[in-house]
Amino acid sequence: MKRFSTFFLSLMLALGLQAQVIEHVYDFNALETGNLNGRDHWTTVANNTGAQFDLEVAFTMLGVVAPDGTNALFYGNGGPNVGRTASRLTQDDFPFDFSQGGPVEIELEVFNGWWGTLFGFGYDANNNGYLLPGLETIIKIETNEGGFGFHVGNKPLPQIVSFFMPDGSTFPFTWPYATLEGWFRHKLFLDLDANDGAGSITYFIAEMNGSYVPVQQVTNLNLGLTPGSGTSTDPAKWTKMFLHALGHTSGFDNLIIRQPETGGLLYQYITFNPIGDHLTTDAPFTLQATSNRGLPVSFAVTSGPATVNGNVVTLTGEPGMVEITASQPGNSTVGAAADVIQTFEVIDPLTVIPQMRIRNAVEGEVVRMPELMTMSFVVSTQIAHPEILHVKEVLFNVDGVSVKGFKTSNGFFMGNWTPPSYGTYTVNVTATSSGGASITDAVTFEVVSGAPSIDFKVIDAYNFSAKSSIDTSFVLPAFAGTYSKVTAILNYGCPCDPWDRLGRCSIRGANGEWMELFKYVSPYGVACDDEIDITDFVSQLQGRVDFRISFPQSVTSITFHYQAGTPEYKYSWMDNLWQDLYPFGDYANLQPVEPYILNFSSGIEKAHLRLMCGGFSWGETNTSNAAEFYNATHNIKINGATEFQQHLWQTCNPNPNGCQPQSGTWYHNRHGWCPGSIPILWQYDLTPWLSFPDVNLKYEFYPGYIDYCHPNHPDCVTGITCSNCNDTWNPEIDVAGGLVTFSNELIVTSIKDVVSFQDLRIKIEPNPSNGQFTLYTSGKNNFEKADVSVYDLTGKMVHQFNWNGEKTEVDLSRFQKGMYILTVSSRTGIKTEKLLIQ
Repeated sequence: MKRFSTFFLSLMLALGLQAQVIEHVYDFNALETGNLNGRDHWTTVANNTGAQFDLEVAFTMLGVVAPDGTNALFYGNGGPNVGRTASRLTQDDFPFDFSQGGPVEIELEVFNGWWGTLFGFGYDANNNGYLLPGLETIIKIETNEGGFGFHVGNKPLPQIVSFFMPDGSTFPFTWPYATLEGWFRHKLFLDLDANDGAGSITYFIAEMNGSYVPVQQVTNLNLGLTPGSGTSTDPAKWTKMFLHALGHTSGFDNLIIRQPETGGLLYQYITFNPIGDHLTTDAPFTLQATSNRGLPVSFAVTSGPATVNGNVVTLTGEPGMVEITASQPGNSTVGAAADVIQTFEVIDPLTVIPQMRIRNAVEGEVVRMPELMTMSFVVSTQIAHPEILHVKEVLFNVDGVSVKGFKTSNGFFMGNWTPPSYGTYTVNVTATSSGGASITDAVTFEVVSGAPSIDFKVIDAYNFSAKSSIDTSFVLPAFAGTYSKVTAILNYGCPCDPWDRLGRCSIRGANGEWMELFKYVSPYGVACDDEIDITDFVSQLQGRVDFRISFPQSVTSITFHYQAGTPEYKYSWMDNLWQDLYPFGDYANLQPVEPYILNFSSGIEKAHLRLMCGGFSWGETNTSNAAEFYNATHNIKINGATEFQQHLWQTCNPNPNGCQPQSGTWYHNRHGWCPGSIPILWQYDLTPWLSFPDVNLKYEFYPGYIDYCHPNHPDCVTGITCSNCNDTWNPEIDVAGGLVTFSNELIVTSIKDVVSFQDLRIKIEPNPSNGQFTLYTSGKNNFEKADVSVYDLTGKMVHQFNWNGEKTEVDLSRFQKGMYILTVSSRTGIKTEKLLIQ
């Protein structure tokens, strides 16, 4: 397990005789509980003209407790655009002096609010409390005002997790943890002398009991400072600290600022790149560390089974934790750097046993097939230390017949086998890791010819009023060539939600990917039924299948009806394409849905695109009431031409499912859905393109729509062109799309050269860069060709090339500075990374 025992700059460590650290702490404990405004030099201003809720000093609010059990600062009032900014000028008892240059380290504990929580420093020329572009919804800030800091929140929008710069630019970064909920520690390190006075910043985040993890997009980031300019990019003007909370619940505590005194010597620090865990069998490897003053860095193994010679580490072949120290003693003009320590674990691969679960067939299951034909075994696997180990091979053995499994994604493997006769069989399954360790399991099942229709009750009168979601597994019928149609039947009962809210049923079957089976918008406070054809998913609805079901408060039942009959084709397969909320009309990203390049395998006889979409997030400021109440036609493009159009609009009175009368505004027509029904199911025939190589598939949102009242629109001016340019309730379209293929031969996958994009890790180094960087992959690379596309923030593609995953040098230095989006599109998946050109 990787550990960061010290940080990139290690300012908290002693700096020797040449320097000492001055530390200032603000923990709110000296303040009495209550509203913050006007106390201890703090002033607060509202985010809007509505309810004037203040930030409060307390040890708990709405169930959230301060991390140390003492006072903290909270904001506990909810809703989009309901927020408040607190700011404080430099004071003698808590100074933050950026005018002297050099390094500054800032730490803060933050509880992430749903709508957004911000922290930073900057320049407030008119001292009115508004200093960050985009937060001034009442008073326009001065043109030379601004600051730096971060914006975090739970609502899944790109601008919720972002970093903002002194010049007003803002760009998203990758959150390093699985959840945004709870308290986290943040660290900002500024070197105001770096880059010939332009400065640099590095940003770290940590769980409350964990070690700091660097944010890749904000590591040695050029701040673009202009000392002496008297603007927001002049650090001498940063005399105000601010905390901003939008919606509930946000929290702040334990703010620390550290600045060193160097006694006349130049301040020096070491950047020591983290060391990943290694196997006892690994070859020697090199360390990377640099001094900001360009002096040579030396290394020493302070503990553990390794030696170091220069910057080359050799493992002794024994497991254990290794600690390596990087040092630089300084000279007559440069002070000694604080030692920086990195630790990593050395693991014996033979002690890491894979985990395996047999999913089809399961123990005691009956496999129904009217005629003997090929069926698929399915297992899921996991292994500890997946960054250095993987499950290399899965073998199925039935009565001496050995079948090698092939990987789908997320550790799922399949093996195809044809029973020689009806009867009982035992399959032995062995999974082997890349390190040589293995595990074996077995199940016994029966193959029969009888194939009656089946009603399978997934959930029966489950009370979602007590728990809003289910995350579990069910054993579904196992079969081959047996059922002509499968239908999901939904019974939504009361007590039920008084509002129209979104519910979902998602599955994870043989392809290893989570896929939305259907979504449902609840009626206004009444009970209703609906059903939908889910035959497209028949290849995934067998054996042990994972389910995620969430519905607004109700008593709900879901039944799958398997209709006996001969299907048109013996086999089918489902590849997941899109499943996300995509911004609609965002000027900075007008076409957010990722494109795909398809190259169909031989033997496929039919294919179609399955889509279920709906426009959501209606807000008072959204242009033309989008997305919920906007009548739009979207395009399905193939090889650049519009081949299909999707008129995503639905008449709600009469209700398409007969769910009426309802309370509320159920009768208004909507963007692809109505309360009390499953949204429209769209299927577009792709069969004419089966023989085409490299079929470029694009789902294009209606290109004529732009949300002019949006934080990302450059011409939006609060109070002039729009009542609130910072409205965070922006239009979104919920897209669930998959590729369904059919054949009379068993389909391993519908597209050649499958890449498990869950396992593939795209690396861009350096990033940020001057436009020249190296693109490569870490982990398994098994694709023959991918398309790499680079888009600017208007959605315009500015560069494109083919790539096979090998290390490639890319030169984009001819393009303007700023944020770009790089997409890697293989035949069955896509990866997106952000680029920053400085």
